[in-house]
This record gives sequence, C-alpha cells and structure tokens, in this order.
Amino acid sequence: MENHPNIDIVKKMGNRPLNWLRDWIAIPEPFNKGEPVHIKAWFHPDVARYIKEKIWHGSQKIHQQDHGSIIFEAEVAGTDEIRFWIMTWGSKADVLEPEPLREELMAEAERMLKRYQKDVEREERDDAFNLRG
Repeated sequence: MENHPNIDIVKKMGNRPLNWLRDWIAIPEPFNKGEPVHIKAWFHPDVARYIKEKIWHGSQKIHQQDHGSIIFEAEVAGTDEIRFWIMTWGSKADVLEPEPLREELMAEAERMLKRYQKDVEREERDDAFNLRG
C-alpha cells in the first residue's frame, strides 16, 4: 500500500470529516453566476426522491408536498445555470418563482414544440448540412 500513487493524498487527509474531498478539491457550487435570485420550483414525485438525495446548492430548502412531490427553494446567483438544470427535468418540473424565469422556460418550451412539429424545417436543415443519406 505504501507504494500506491495516491498514498500521499490519503496521508494528508488525516481525520477530516466525510465531506473532505469536496472541500479539498474546492468544487465550485453550481448556479453561482449573476445577481442573487430566489428560486422556487415544484418537482413531480417521480423525480422528487432523487432531488432530495443530493445537495444541489448550499442554500437549498426542500419542502415535502402531498402525494410525494416537493418544492425546491434556493438563493442562486443568476438564472442561466439553474434554468438549464430545471429543463433537464422536463415536464417533471415547474418553476413557481421568479416569474421572469418561468416565462423564459415557457418560451423555450414553445420553441421546442414548434421545432418538433415542423418536419419541413427539419428536412431543410438536414439538406443544408447534408445530413440525409
């Protein structure tokens, strides 16, 4: 074991707490670019358990709702990164606050719907990039 390449790291750890690795490599918190914003989002029971299992942000608060859904709250800096995170949950998430973020997500969902409804545009795009075989 003494010759293992990571033994020096293990020796330096000593008796640190269980979350030593996160502190040691200084993982930046997500959602940390921009002005402070209070985020409030609802999550469907299908994904609520997974969201509750992780710490997504240091300021997060999770409120259990009836029927297994949750409300996720956090004070984040800017909405760009959390917007993409919320979008990864698709229809299993609903932004409750702030209203401008909710409106951005609704507009994005409308653009996505239009893209998927227009096979003609897809064919034109494929032709433009020689994507059809």
